[in-house]
Amino acid sequence: MKGNEGGQAELPEHLEVLDALMNNNLSLSTMNAVEEIQTAIERLSLSERGRLAQWFNGWEDDDWDKEMASDFGPGGRYENVPRRIEEEIERGPLLDLP
Repeated sequence: MKGNEGGQAELPEHLEVLDALMNNNLSLSTMNAVEEIQTAIERLSLSERGRLAQWFNGWEDDDWDKEMASDFGPGGRYENVPRRIEEEIERGPLLDLP
């Protein structure tokens, strides 16, 4: 790892893809990119994976999360589903899945 113009050390090659992803400098337009990310993650040390997990889990809700909250929240199209599930559980024994 040698220094770059900004005075920071360059990242090892397997971290460059993750760094680009984390800094929104990578377009994930192909499955090849996903495979490259998976390979890069597999090469991370335990400490590096911890930093990645911390970053990944820190994402704010995306559109899907917001839609789910809206659908299951007050006035949402699935608002009654959790209540119905609770009623099913209270009604009787549940069968184990095979």
